[in-house]
Amino acid sequence: ALAGLPASARWLPTDAAPVVDVGSGGGLPGIPIAIMRPSLPVVLVEPTGKKAAFLRQVVAECGLVQALVRETRLEAPSPEVLNGNSRHSSIAGAHFICRAFTSLAGFARLCAPRSGHDSLIMAMKAVRVEDELMELRASMPQMDVLAVEPLSLPGQAVQRNLVVMQPARAAAARPGTTPSG
Repeated sequence: ALAGLPASARWLPTDAAPVVDVGSGGGLPGIPIAIMRPSLPVVLVEPTGKKAAFLRQVVAECGLVQALVRETRLEAPSPEVLNGNSRHSSIAGAHFICRAFTSLAGFARLCAPRSGHDSLIMAMKAVRVEDELMELRASMPQMDVLAVEPLSLPGQAVQRNLVVMQPARAAAARPGTTPSG
């Protein structure tokens, strides 16, 4: 998860829009983001009770005051499930990130309806991401791929990627961004 921090930092603005770690599991990549960027609000979304309890304990033990755990699914009927706390008054404009959660197309379909005008949707994926990119472009032409950032893992020959996406309506409004095909 730490390998993705420099790449995500290049894309994530410094504003107060929360980063929603979807399917947080053991807290990756949300907990490292919360530790390394303590001013950035992080919402850890995890539907499994035991995992959510673990995440709440980590947040408390590490004093991560800008991190919030929500024991729910992102596709819950109302975004209020994700906020309910004055530190995270809304997920409108939130950015979404995941690691090993689902396919790019599945993740994009889940996040797109909940994304705001400038929201980014970022997924940490294996090196062989081409097939998923083709599936994404075929099934969601309204989703632009802004970048595929290679991530190197120190001491390992394994490479990962951070795929940065954005709904086309937002990407078209972003200066210097051209829609991908």
